[in-house]
Amino acid sequence: MSDKTRQTDIRRDLVGFLPQIRRFAMALTRHPAGIDQLVVRACEEAVDKSHLRREDQRLDHWVFMLMRTLWAAGALAKDFGDTDTLPQSTRSGAGSSCHAALDGLPFTSAPVFLLCAVEGLSYAQAATVMGITPDAVAVRMLLARRELSAQKTHASERRA
Repeated sequence: MSDKTRQTDIRRDLVGFLPQIRRFAMALTRHPAGIDQLVVRACEEAVDKSHLRREDQRLDHWVFMLMRTLWAAGALAKDFGDTDTLPQSTRSGAGSSCHAALDGLPFTSAPVFLLCAVEGLSYAQAATVMGITPDAVAVRMLLARRELSAQKTHASERRA
C-alpha cells in the first residue's frame, strides 16, 4: 500500500474512531477546552506519523498511545493546570451521570478504567497504551472500582 493510500485510509478510519478518541481525551484532560485540543492534535499526529504505525497494530490503540504521549509530554497539560482541582461545574460532562462518574475517579484511574471497562482493552493492552505495567493497570482499576462503588447513584443506575 502506498503512503498516499495509507494516509487517505487513516483519515477515513479516524473519523470512525472519533467518539472513542474524544472519550479518551475526556478521561485524560478533564477540561472542556483540552478535550477538543487534544483530539485535534492527536489526529494531526496520527496522519503525520501514519507511516510509523505497524500493520498489526490497531489504529484506535495507536491513537490512544499518541494521545497519552502528547498529554504526558506536557504539550497540552500545562495549558490547563492541575485538573484534579477543577470545580465539578467546569469539568466536562458535569450534567451527565456517566461523565460525572468518570470525573469522580482518581486522575490516574479514569483513563485506565475507560480503556478497560468501556473500550474493552485487556490489562496488557491498556498497559501498553498508558506506558505502565499490567500490575499498575490492575491497581488503578481497583481504585476506580472502589471509587465507583462508593459514589452515590440511583438504584436504577446501579443495576446496569
